[in-house]
Amino acid sequence: KPKWETSAQAGLTVTSGNSETVVFGGGIQTARKWEKSNVAAGADVAYGTDRGNKNTEVFRAYGQFNQNLTERLYIGLRLEGLHDGVADVNYRVTVSPLVGYYFIKRENFFLRAETGPSAVFERVAGIDDEYIVWRVAERLEWKINERAKLWQSV
Repeated sequence: KPKWETSAQAGLTVTSGNSETVVFGGGIQTARKWEKSNVAAGADVAYGTDRGNKNTEVFRAYGQFNQNLTERLYIGLRLEGLHDGVADVNYRVTVSPLVGYYFIKRENFFLRAETGPSAVFERVAGIDDEYIVWRVAERLEWKINERAKLWQSV
């Protein structure tokens, strides 16, 4: 049976000198693959201060489902949410139907790109807005072994 692959991270950054900052961050990601589809989800948070004044307050979450059409071509749906207290983004929700392609697809290594229109719903500085954007994304992932993975995404 396919199993969930989950990872979590946490961090703390402290600086002193010209600035006195403290930033806490953390996140979790999970993914599961089946023969013809896969799902991924994750969330991360960061909160920080500089000399006691808040300078970071971000929460992000996403979920994505992909359905393979061929060995390399797939379609999917991605949902993303964002809150950024410092930038006065009360919420931003993005709904993205997509088409994607694996340029490299091996057991422990892949490179893929995906694109499609996105509907954005947001409240920024107390003003509600809705608009359409075009999303382009890329992901490279190398599963080195059962306990180590290297990834990059744009």
